[in-house]
Order: sequence, then structure tokens, then C-alpha cells
Amino acid sequence: MEDIRLWIAALIPHWLALMSCAAFTFLGFWSTFRAKSRKWQTWATFSVAAIFLLVASFFAWQDEHVKEQTALSTVAELNKKLATPDFAGEIDWFGCGPPGLAYGIVTIWATITNPIGPPSIAISFRLSVKLPDGKTATGDFVHAVDKPVLYGITDKKDPLILTPLQNLVISSSSRAIPTGDGRMGWVMFRVPLPCRDMERAGTNLRLEFNDVQGHNHYFDFTSKGVLGHPLSYGDVYK
Repeated sequence: MEDIRLWIAALIPHWLALMSCAAFTFLGFWSTFRAKSRKWQTWATFSVAAIFLLVASFFAWQDEHVKEQTALSTVAELNKKLATPDFAGEIDWFGCGPPGLAYGIVTIWATITNPIGPPSIAISFRLSVKLPDGKTATGDFVHAVDKPVLYGITDKKDPLILTPLQNLVISSSSRAIPTGDGRMGWVMFRVPLPCRDMERAGTNLRLEFNDVQGHNHYFDFTSKGVLGHPLSYGDVYK
């Protein structure tokens, strides 16, 4: 009975719209002009109403069909997203050192999140840098150092201690990032640009990486000026 009620509720608006159209006015003029009998007029009126009922039934079915197809398309798209890693993230800060050289070791502290995709690792990290004047460069990944690196942050009194266990590449590639979870840590790149150029406000950093299925992911960071400098360089700067 519920299905019948829903069918009638979907049918009536279309039927009433058809019944209020000019068809019956035209039928009245036609029957008067042709001097049709009252019995003929009654039969013709009910016939048109019955035809409109069939048309209204089609429109009601079409509405439900469109809704069903839209719902199926939405579900298919959602299943596709759930089956494919869809990493997001942000660069929290970056620093550069040592000063005075033709290249700089850029240290990035970033967060990678996995909002809705299946668990996956993040691999093949790359960095691209675009200076305010349009000059671009790509960074070579620097493997994790064995010793902690001290980093002085401009708005923090005490320096940060970057340990090998906090390396983003290690934490995000050795264990899959679960759905709804994330990883944070640091990663270093050797960029063929001096630090003084990359420290300018407006410098754009793009951190790219792949998931285990080979899909590419990235997020950007536009600098307002360098946020930190290394206090202890270690072997990575040699």
C-alpha cells in the first residue's frame, strides 16, 4: 500500500498540470464549432483525461528514474573515491641552510592526511620551488640523517630537534596511513638555488609524492618569508 501511495503522490502533480492545460479549451471550441453532441463531448473529455493520466504516469516514472540514476552515479563516484587514495596535507613551515652557498638544503615540516581513501603509503617525494621572479628549480631528495638536527624557529624560544624518527618519508612509507589518519614530520631536499633567494616572501613550494597505486598527489605552500634556520648542520650539509 505504501508503494501505491507514493505512486499516486508522484502522479497527481503531473496529471493536474496536464489537466489544466489548453487542451480542454481547444476541445470545447472544436466540439462547438463541429456541433458535436453532449455525449461525444463527455466521451472526448474522458478520453483526453485518460491519455493525460498515461502521460503523467510516464513523467512520474521518469522523475524516479532520474533520481535512481543520479543516486547510482553518486554511489559509484563515492566507491571510486573510497577505492583510490586521496591524500591531502599542508606544509607547516620550511627552513633553509647553510647561507652563502649556491645551493640550499630546504627542510620542510609537513602533514599528510588520508581523509577518505583506503590505507596507503606515500613514496617518491619530490620538491619544486618557484621564486617570485618566476625562476624554478627542483630539489633532490636528501636521505634521512643519522643524527638529530637542531632547527631554530623565528616564533619559538627553544629550537626544534628534528630526529630520524620524525622523518616524514620514513613514517609515511614504512607503514600505510589509515583512512581518517595522517602523518607529520620533516623532509629535506637539496635545491640548486641559494637560500637568500628561496627565503623571499612569495616563494612557492610544491611537495609531490605518489601512493602505492602510482597516483600523484601534491600540495603547495606560498612563503611569507623563511620560518627557520638550521642551528646544527650535521653530515647532511657536507
